Amino acid sequence: MPNNYVNTIYNIKDRPLTSYPDQLIQYLVSRYHIKKKSILLDSGAGRGDFSEAFFNAGMSTWAVDGSEYKNKKNTEGVKYIGNVDLETAVLPFEDNFFDVVFSKSVLEHIHRPEQYLSEINRILKPGGLFIVLVPDWHSQMYIYYDDFSHVQPYTQKGLEDVLKIYGFKNVGTEIFYQLPVLWKHPEIKFLCRILQFIGGPVKKIARNKFYRFSRELMILGTGEKVKNSMDLQLKGKRVVITASTNGIGYASARMFLEEGAYVVINGRNEDTLQSGCAILKKEFGDEYVSCFCGDATKEKDIIELKNCVQKIYGKIDCLVANAGSGRPSTEDKLDSSEWESSFQINLFSSVKLVHVFHDMWDIQKGGSIVLLSSLAACERIGAPYAYAAAKEGIKVLTKYLSDDYASKNIRVNCVIPGNVLFPGGRWEELIALDKEGIQNYIQKNVPMKRFAQPQEIAAAIVFLSSTLASFITGTSLVVDGGQKRGIS
Repeated sequence: MPNNYVNTIYNIKDRPLTSYPDQLIQYLVSRYHIKKKSILLDSGAGRGDFSEAFFNAGMSTWAVDGSEYKNKKNTEGVKYIGNVDLETAVLPFEDNFFDVVFSKSVLEHIHRPEQYLSEINRILKPGGLFIVLVPDWHSQMYIYYDDFSHVQPYTQKGLEDVLKIYGFKNVGTEIFYQLPVLWKHPEIKFLCRILQFIGGPVKKIARNKFYRFSRELMILGTGEKVKNSMDLQLKGKRVVITASTNGIGYASARMFLEEGAYVVINGRNEDTLQSGCAILKKEFGDEYVSCFCGDATKEKDIIELKNCVQKIYGKIDCLVANAGSGRPSTEDKLDSSEWESSFQINLFSSVKLVHVFHDMWDIQKGGSIVLLSSLAACERIGAPYAYAAAKEGIKVLTKYLSDDYASKNIRVNCVIPGNVLFPGGRWEELIALDKEGIQNYIQKNVPMKRFAQPQEIAAAIVFLSSTLASFITGTSLVVDGGQKRGIS
């Protein structure tokens, strides 16, 4: 594409800046649950309108284009690279670098997409998302005559095929209207379909945007980079995770679902539970996600959870006991009521859960139980006495249960997390009180000098639940960034 293409076709005078880029990006971020601070590339960024919108939405944004043009309004926060031939070049990024790559109105300018799509796949992280928008050939064929640089037309089927051919999985394509009102009110699409049958050249009525974009359609495509992971053989397994609307529990639920398992999530707050459940159902499908609102520290609620699970699945394959809290209710470390409360939450909740669910496994198939302890059970780290003692009890429970349950073909293991930071967690509270002190603590005591992310603990839980861990039972696996100092 000529270097001055953007300056000529997309100059500010003929095509002034509008709010559309911000509206589109807000829609895509919400629809595909793109997290803030995700590393994102706007490939074929043009004058930078969409790059800026992604940056304003909280993304760590890069932009690459064949031209040198950079929109003067574009924030300096976007890292812009120009003069890159997208059709033939090796993109100037490392392998597995981006969480998301966005490409709007680029593919139709490329004669042969092999190099471009292979490069997009290379620079995406495993599981990363590729979002692509191209003009729909059926409704916009005139642009291939008006603009000489449009050389490769696409239909919905054609875009789907090319994404699959070049290695993307979970590919989806749809006809897309460039009308923000329809994203909020899809029920009025019928008006657009009526307008599509009204004659007359589109360009003559271009000032009426609803009319124009009812007829000028785009194709929205998405695809994911294949994950480079071993098969954990969890597809179709039935999993119950208590306290799973946030943090480690929610990350575990998501990871089990990514492996093809059926998951029941649980929480005490109905609104939080339903919100999290809706997100997971939208991403993985209604049939894979169920939820139960109840307190996983109370036996009555645990019995109701079991009854709910029995109605849905009959039996289960994996049980994860995640309920627990390190928040003290008093500064008196030997207060008896504090000890009773902490043991109820952090030890007896797991005892009750395993006891109530004891007959929920198919003995022929066996299964797995994973309990959650804490680094506070391994050595003194400043945690409340009662919490540390209760979590030590989890380690003992794991070892004793593993011996008795081996005859039932059920493995029992324990995960010992280090310092895990997530919204609403205990560490977030402590940082709010003393950010500098907590940072110094982490730098001094954790060799990897950072907090764990919930998914890093979830990975250990999911692995121990899988058949790849079929000879592992009675084990307490420490996931702490090297903080535990003891040898044993």
